[in-house]
Amino acid sequence: MKNFLSRALLGCTITAVAGGILLYWSEKKSTLTLDYSMIPIEEVNRDDLESAVSILDQRLGTLQRELPIDTWSFSVIDIQAEASAPRIHFRITGRRNFRDALPWLHRRGLLELRLVEKLLEDGDEIPEECEAVPSREEQMNLEDIVHPLVKKRMYAIRKKVEMACPKFAGVEYFTQGIDLRTVITIDFLDPDAKRFAEITAANVGKQLAVVMNGEIQVAPRIQESITGGRVQLQGIKMRAQAHRLADFLRYGALPCNFRLVPHASQK
Repeated sequence: MKNFLSRALLGCTITAVAGGILLYWSEKKSTLTLDYSMIPIEEVNRDDLESAVSILDQRLGTLQRELPIDTWSFSVIDIQAEASAPRIHFRITGRRNFRDALPWLHRRGLLELRLVEKLLEDGDEIPEECEAVPSREEQMNLEDIVHPLVKKRMYAIRKKVEMACPKFAGVEYFTQGIDLRTVITIDFLDPDAKRFAEITAANVGKQLAVVMNGEIQVAPRIQESITGGRVQLQGIKMRAQAHRLADFLRYGALPCNFRLVPHASQK
């Protein structure tokens, strides 16, 4: 009996050790590290880069809700430190593939308001003084909840930017109604609030596209002049998409545009 128990205990120990080794190598194999630099396209100083790092850190905190990101780190390399151009080096580690985070990191995130000319159908010509800009609506993907399905439509919108906002007085996200409709409330800073009232008063009945990173986030129709500096954005069906947009607007835009460059290990 004693020998049987000893053999059983030894077998359990070997099984546990083997299972632990297999689990370790399985997790190690599925771990991904992204190693990149963000190089400013425009002239910046160290304060600009430090400000960008703060915004990037907050953005990754938001993306961590949706993607399997574990840890990240940033370092600022300025002109005085090296002969190369100033840049931000970052490293992100997580489980499985989370490359979807990259476009959300290096894009500036400047909100623009531009008038919509029309929804483009196949074969439509783009009117003069307009350009084609996509609207991407995220939808639930039952087969892969990490990567939502994307419904894409193209709009012809005016090239002229009616207003651009890098920062806001306040941004809130919440849901309302029994169907939990998403609502993003934006409070403009005083100069922008006045300009927004002028835009809405002059364009009642027209669609106003909210554009960020070259894509239309929502395109509501202006019902009346909006004064007071507060506006609500509705119509984003996926709560994750609306919550992400609200967070990014709250953090503000990066101080300049950046170019993303992989390190040698990433190429």
